[in-house]
Amino acid sequence: MSLRVSTVDPQQVAQLRRWNGLLRDGYAVGRQRVWARSDDAAIAQFQNPHPTRRSVLLLAEIDGVSVGAAEAHANPEEPADVEIAVLDGFRRQGVGRVLLGAVRGTFRTVASTIRAETYSEAGVAFALSEGLDVGVRESRQVLDLPIALESPNRTPSGVDVLSWT
Repeated sequence: MSLRVSTVDPQQVAQLRRWNGLLRDGYAVGRQRVWARSDDAAIAQFQNPHPTRRSVLLLAEIDGVSVGAAEAHANPEEPADVEIAVLDGFRRQGVGRVLLGAVRGTFRTVASTIRAETYSEAGVAFALSEGLDVGVRESRQVLDLPIALESPNRTPSGVDVLSWT
């Protein structure tokens, strides 16, 4: 197995789209109807970066097959935030650990702390096992609107929908 991590150039639209798709697919493992950043939003965000924010976009490949991706950002004098996604068939093979190592190398002189943004219990467990703080634990799901609030099958217990635009 030959694992290779490369930096994504945001000006290379096809590469940026592939990277964004890997993040989207990795975040969706074990979840249904997951919200994710669109390719157009990724292009707008990364082709016009914030002037003081340092970012790195990484792509992991095994024998030429794209299997994972990472996104990390750091503002001056703040912790770096990292998101790592590995496709389902390639988890528990060290891909996430190698991606995290590349993030740590990139931000070694930029941020003293790296914290994880994660979407799953597996992500929280990975972050903690690697000594990361868990900065943000998100659960983004997509629902068809309007929601029939009176239907117990449509509204999860413990969730109140107040409004949505």
